[in-house]
Amino acid sequence: MVVTREINLSSRFERATVLSMTAVSKVLVEIVDALPEEKAQEVVDFARFLQHRSGDLEWERIIDDARPRPKLDAFVDAALREGQLSC
Repeated sequence: MVVTREINLSSRFERATVLSMTAVSKVLVEIVDALPEEKAQEVVDFARFLQHRSGDLEWERIIDDARPRPKLDAFVDAALREGQLSC
C-alpha cells in the first residue's frame, strides 16, 4: 500500500509529498506537525541531510563494487569519443 500525504509546514516552506512511508516516518510526520514552525523546519532540514548522506553512502558502495560492467564501460567510452569529436 502506498501512502501519500502532503505536508505543509507553513506558507514559507516548500510542500512535500511523502510516498510509501514506514510506520516510523508516519510518527515523525505527526511529531513535525505538532512542533512550532521553526523547530519543524530544523527537523525537516536534518531529515534531508540524513537522506542525502544515505544516498551518498549508497553511491560510494556502488562505485566501490569491483564487478565488471561492460555495458556501462562501452557507454562511457562512446560518450567520451563523442565528446572529443564535438570539440
